[in-house]
Amino acid sequence: MKPITYPNPVLHWSITEKIYMYRNDRRSGRSFGGPREMHKAICAECKKETEVPFEPDGTRPVYCQECYRKRKPRRF
Repeated sequence: MKPITYPNPVLHWSITEKIYMYRNDRRSGRSFGGPREMHKAICAECKKETEVPFEPDGTRPVYCQECYRKRKPRRF
C-alpha cells in the first residue's frame, strides 16, 4: 500500500497544529469567536429563568444547567 503524501507538508502540519490547538481550547473551556449571545428561557423542569446559547423555538424543552445535568446520561 502506498503511503499518503501531501502536496505541501508545511500546510498539512499547520492544519494538524490547528486541530490540536482547537481540541485543547475545547477542553479548557475557551471558544473561538468571542462571547456568545445568550437568550432567556424558562426551564421545562424547575420553571426557573435561565440563559441558553441558542434561541428557543418552543418545539423542544429547555433546561437550566442544574436540571440538564440531572437528565444528561452519564459518561463512563
